[in-house]
Amino acid sequence: MRVSRSLAVALVLFGFVLGGAVLVFADPGSDSPVSTAGAATSSTGATSGDAHGDHGGGTVTGLTGDTPCELSGPPASEGTLQKGEGHNERGPSPQEPLTEAERVSLVEQQSQARAVAVEFPTVAAAEAGGYRQSTVFVPCIGAHYTNSRYAGGFDPAHPSELLFDGTAPESKIVGLSYLVFSPAGAPEGFAGPNDFWHTHSSNGGLCIKGGIVVGAENVSVEECAARGGNKVGLKGVYMVHNWVVPGWECSWGVFAGECPELGGTAGKNAFS
Repeated sequence: MRVSRSLAVALVLFGFVLGGAVLVFADPGSDSPVSTAGAATSSTGATSGDAHGDHGGGTVTGLTGDTPCELSGPPASEGTLQKGEGHNERGPSPQEPLTEAERVSLVEQQSQARAVAVEFPTVAAAEAGGYRQSTVFVPCIGAHYTNSRYAGGFDPAHPSELLFDGTAPESKIVGLSYLVFSPAGAPEGFAGPNDFWHTHSSNGGLCIKGGIVVGAENVSVEECAARGGNKVGLKGVYMVHNWVVPGWECSWGVFAGECPELGGTAGKNAFS
């Protein structure tokens, strides 16, 4: 699906900020994640997404205070916070039961999504397929590669972003992300109620300078201006992660905003 001119402009202004990750705040010299500990065991707590993130009675890593995501500091962006029980929180994504029809539909959707991981197993393959780097590796989110051609609507078989465990040509795919321009509200997306779409439009949006994000939503207009940037609302741009790559099923849920298996850096805040 080709994107409209308004979407193209929004994406340029957006600076290709994906899933809360930003180019300017991570170590530009790093081609690999800080830690991938736990990746081999993450699948024990999930059913790969066929159950829409239902962990099937397995072990779920909660907010213990010492998960890599918590140790790396606050979430990369307010927009990545899950909302549950009336307050914002990070951690395991809340799950609601699916109907049989929703489950059948989700199985098909996730089969299409997993096929993308086979098609683009590495950064080199993604770049050959038209995806371009939009962030460096960011703890708990990964390195994002974007193909804005697919941002005009939701299609499980054509995610607009691919997530990798680094930025080297041989870096491996670890997840998918769907960035969709949807002015009428969050896209219908995956079958069932558990795909929690997020935005980056609170507090006037992100601080962007020359197409690159230099501050999160919590940055004031004045501070943004001091950095040489402008606040951009990004209304109508919605995102959801999909941790469905075999071997990288996220213990916080298939649609969680962050995945602790992707590691973090203790005491380092991406927005410092």
